[in-house]
Parts: sequence; structure tokens; C-alpha cells
Amino acid sequence: MKRILIIDGITGAGKSSVLRHLRARVEASPEGAATHFIPEDDTLGQLMDQVRDPAWRASPTFEALEAVLKRLERELAAEPARRFVVERFHLTTYALFPKWELLRGYDERLARLGAAQVLLSYPEALAERRAIERVDRVEENWAQGMDAWYGSRAAALEAVLQSQRRRWEGQRESLLPFLHLDTREADWARYSSAAGPATRPGIGEGLERLSAVVRIGQNVSVRHRRDCLRPTDFEAE
Repeated sequence: MKRILIIDGITGAGKSSVLRHLRARVEASPEGAATHFIPEDDTLGQLMDQVRDPAWRASPTFEALEAVLKRLERELAAEPARRFVVERFHLTTYALFPKWELLRGYDERLARLGAAQVLLSYPEALAERRAIERVDRVEENWAQGMDAWYGSRAAALEAVLQSQRRRWEGQRESLLPFLHLDTREADWARYSSAAGPATRPGIGEGLERLSAVVRIGQNVSVRHRRDCLRPTDFEAE
């Protein structure tokens, strides 16, 4: 039984959309009262600023991860029937700062708590449209901001692709069972249905038996904050 479900993925993969549908399904179910959602603001903390700080990079700490994980450990010890859906965790951290030796302890603690991950992605051929030319952020000049920060469209695109590839690197290191959803079809209700059973007692164990890839999707334009290295207003998730 998976008591913790982590939703992760690169910018434009559809985390917000999947979480919105998943929350609606969970809250309408008998498990709704026992299921708690933890947003990315809690799991990211100040990481986006910290990774650009040479002093932090020389001696990194992960206060946000530690605070959320301690909360999970404490609350599950007190009430084992609780369920948590967590937006982003150590795969996002690894994408930004790829030092698995610093994150392995968090992964091991999550494994002891019975956590599982859902990794959202899309084909690399869609990266420019999904992550840079975002229709939901045209008024923010999102694409121009990405190009300016990285110095070129090619450099911005490579940063996005690297962030997705690093998540796969981290997932290969992780002890946690996981479900991969290819979101190319933008079928958010379907994806949330695929992810949702892990929040229900007696069904979450199925994640251990799943193939590494479940291809049921595409396309996204979500309103998320960050993920690969960029400035405050233009950070790739």
C-alpha cells in the first residue's frame, strides 16, 4: 500500500493538470478525508535561488526536502492511515543539482515510508512547443525570457532536455517503485486515473509490478514555476 505518491516531471509535462484532476477524484472518494496534498512551494523551498549561489553549491543543504520528509515521517507514525500526494521531490532536486550521493538518504527514507513516484514526460521532439513556446504564457513573454537567459533558443532547449534526462538518471538510482506517464496526448483525466490508485489501500502495490513505461499521453500547458536553471521569472521546471 503506497502511502505517499510523488508527482514529478519537466516543465510542460502536466503536473498541475494531473494534480487538479487527481485532487478532484480523491476528494470525491472515501479516502479523500485522509489524503493530503503537499505543493511544490513546500518541496522546492529556496532551491531555485540556492543552486545559483556558489557558497551553497560548495556546501549544499536541502531544508525544504528535510522539512517535508520529517512531516511525512511524523504524521504517518501518528496516523498510519493517512495518504499524501506530493508535488515534486528529490527527482526535481537532482535535475537541478545532480549529486545523487547527497539525495540517496532521502530516497531510502521515502522507501521505508512506502512511497512511490509518478514521472510525467513527453517526447523530446515536443520539448520546444511544450516547455518554451508555452501557449499559456504568451503574455509573459515566456519564450523570449528563456532565450535571453540561456543566450539562444538552442541553449534553452538543451537545458530543458537535460532536465528531463536527469530525472531519468535519478529514477534509475531510486529505490522507489514508479509509474511513467507519457503525456503527449494531454489526457489529464486518464493520467490522473492511472496515477490515482496508488493513493488507495490495497491497489498501490500494483506499482511494483508495472513496466517502467506506460504510454498513455501527450501535450500540456501548465502553470508551474520551475525546474532547470533559469531566473526567477523564467525557470524551467
